[in-house]
Amino acid sequence: MKPATQHHSLECPLRPEALTRIAVLALVTSLASFGSVTVHAQSQWTPARTYPPTTSFQKVAFGNGRFVATASAAGLPVVLTSRDGLAWSDPLPAPAESDFDLHLKFVRDRFFLFQQEGVWTSTEGAAWTRFNLPQGFGPLGITHDGSRYVVVGEDAAGGGGSAFATSTNGLDWVVSSFHIFRFTFRDVAAFTNAETGWEGWRKTIAVTGAYNAKFSGDQGYILNLPRDEVGWWLMPATLAASAGGSQVAALHSISVDPYGTFVVAGDSNLGPFLGRLEEFYTGSDSRILSSWTRFDSRILSLAHGNGLFLALSGRTVLTSVDGVGWSREGTLPFDADSAAIAGGDGIFVVVAGNTAFYSTHDGRPRLGSLSNYGRWGSCECLSAVGLPGHTVAIESSVDLKEWHQVAFSISGRVDFENRDSSIWQWPRRFYRATQR
Repeated sequence: MKPATQHHSLECPLRPEALTRIAVLALVTSLASFGSVTVHAQSQWTPARTYPPTTSFQKVAFGNGRFVATASAAGLPVVLTSRDGLAWSDPLPAPAESDFDLHLKFVRDRFFLFQQEGVWTSTEGAAWTRFNLPQGFGPLGITHDGSRYVVVGEDAAGGGGSAFATSTNGLDWVVSSFHIFRFTFRDVAAFTNAETGWEGWRKTIAVTGAYNAKFSGDQGYILNLPRDEVGWWLMPATLAASAGGSQVAALHSISVDPYGTFVVAGDSNLGPFLGRLEEFYTGSDSRILSSWTRFDSRILSLAHGNGLFLALSGRTVLTSVDGVGWSREGTLPFDADSAAIAGGDGIFVVVAGNTAFYSTHDGRPRLGSLSNYGRWGSCECLSAVGLPGHTVAIESSVDLKEWHQVAFSISGRVDFENRDSSIWQWPRRFYRATQR
């Protein structure tokens, strides 16, 4: 029997000044910025487990085949674990002394639990070991760039201010001489292309904002940290010029996919937004946030899992292939001051209030938004994501009748970059993603 083929289509006018529209299997919405929000068939978010009202979830992360979440239970920090997103453990005492500003992140091969008072690591979320940091260094973000740990935070021992520290073994640390006193580092992410090992493919990006990650009127910044720690540079994060050169007030989180796409969440004078960092170089910031989408509710969580960027805007669940076009995947039944999202092994988990919600990947391929700029310069660029282990293809058509395959991959993701000038002879072109 021939395997079933699933489709997700995109109508894309080739003239760059025209709007990109989602067609056939998606609905068209007006663009409030360069990004777009579409509505797919609403995913079913099932309450997996509800804890007593005195329990309030804070964070969730996926790694090593399991979900780990943090929560406050009657004012005490606890940890909860699940292998499938449905069956959750009873609360386990967390090693932290308080539940204030407690962060959780999966880095490299283990979970990291951290706050100003310290850092702890665990491979399964039950037994935790204290992670050594420089004395007086309060972590707010941690990552690994393939050969070393990078931590950003507040350096009380070094005269105060925000700084970063690096270590190859987690024991011996070097604290940067570079400090910021007006802003606070909020998060950090790193990408390394293990296949090429080329230094240009190794990026570590940190973001700054107000300490409480809310609109403060201050300018957010993006720090590019090279491996030699000599050529670092800091640039202001400003939304695209067509939005009036809007100031970014605070950047409070950053996430990166396995292909080197960085996405940030922040607040501006236009409201909360999600934006993709374009290819950028020292001294040139004209494209740094040229692809962004504004939302009405604050971005509570940003992550990457199951081949997709995941976000929560208020109680709306969002997914994106490329960090530009976002799809609504459902709405939680209540508002929560603290909520988080994670994904892995085809499962999505949202924790909010005292409830853990569960959903599964619907199996359909997802098509990203058309971009005029790719990894190697100007082009007609498009990405599609499907289930791991499946063949995913991008097909094009000028009449919605005859379709031609333009790119495919057996890895569950495919990228298409078209630099053929002949394509401009057509008034418009349609794209769709297929999966077998």
